[in-house]
Amino acid sequence: RLMPSPEHVLGPVSLHIDRRGKLGNLQVLPQRSSVSSPSNSVAGMIGVKVRAVGLNFKDLLNVLMPDEAAYVGGKVPLPGADFAGSVTSLPDDYQGDLAIGDAVYGLCMTGSGMLHSTTLVHEASVARMPRGLSFEEAAQLPMVFMTVEFALGPEQANLKAGERILIHSAAGGVGIAAIQYAQRVGAEVFATASAPKHDFLRSLGVKHISTSRDPVVFKKEMRESHSQAINKFLELQFITVNLSRSTNGE
Repeated sequence: RLMPSPEHVLGPVSLHIDRRGKLGNLQVLPQRSSVSSPSNSVAGMIGVKVRAVGLNFKDLLNVLMPDEAAYVGGKVPLPGADFAGSVTSLPDDYQGDLAIGDAVYGLCMTGSGMLHSTTLVHEASVARMPRGLSFEEAAQLPMVFMTVEFALGPEQANLKAGERILIHSAAGGVGIAAIQYAQRVGAEVFATASAPKHDFLRSLGVKHISTSRDPVVFKKEMRESHSQAINKFLELQFITVNLSRSTNGE
């Protein structure tokens, strides 16, 4: 559980970890350099005052068991890629439509993570925050929605109206985003989750729900809920069972 830090750091701070393996190795230390000038000489980089950072299960693995997190490239980044904040500086040659003070959100694509008071991020990784969202709400969106847009969009599954999609772990971040995507394009959703989460999924308009824990029960309930095959799958578990319901192997 969270406890008061024995160290009180004034001014800009930054997350540090010298040795992974337990959460107690995380340290909040004074930030060596902060981004406060309204302009900077680093081409393509925007200064951001970080207001919120979205964390997911992979960030926990990052600290506790980095080898299990399957990071690409060998070097494990610092936790925290999704963020929201306000613009503090713009590159001298900036041609975009953001201004100092604008609320932005995005996805950090470098190993430094976003658990810093201020930092520089590439302008291609930042977008203006939608109106009506808090910083905390916006910081949860980038990774899950980009995953779904790529997986279910034209580049991969190309989910279309009238098709059926099976979404495993549907009550999680990616699952909820996938339900919204499917409903937007007019696809029919079949979902799995643990039993306590079924009412939540029904509140989202999902009619066909089964367990994510027992493949035998899953197969029985999916067969009873609909006699026709499912076209697309997201977050595969029970692969053999899933493919037995597919008409084309997509």
